[in-house]
Amino acid sequence: MSDNIRIKRGNNAQFAPLVLLDGEPCFVKDTGKFYIGNGASKTLINPDVVTSVAGKTGVVILTKADVGLGNVDNTTDATKPISTPQQNALNLKAPLANPVFTGTPTCPTPAIGDNDTSMATTAWVKLQGYSLSGSSDIDGGTF
Repeated sequence: MSDNIRIKRGNNAQFAPLVLLDGEPCFVKDTGKFYIGNGASKTLINPDVVTSVAGKTGVVILTKADVGLGNVDNTTDATKPISTPQQNALNLKAPLANPVFTGTPTCPTPAIGDNDTSMATTAWVKLQGYSLSGSSDIDGGTF
């Protein structure tokens, strides 16, 4: 028994009249297809092989325009434009530096005795034992 497999090969014109014996393989060079014979006919053994993409055949190299992405580029995130509605929404936000708030802004109330840079809410001031009298002076506590 031989360890070699003989495969017939040729172009499509040579392949058409060729009769393949049962189990005999054949490669058609100009189409890139493999067939196997049964003595009477030939069966394509790789029917799922892609033979064309986006209207191109052979060795295919696609461009972004071939797949409908002609307007896509490799713009960095920092230079990507945003839509007018997005910009309008951003314009309504307070800046991080020196924000001006409207309405009644809230924040978490720090724990009693908190001594970090948290926002001191009215509730936190009252929890510290400070209370406002009818004037702008703070009663109780020491500063």
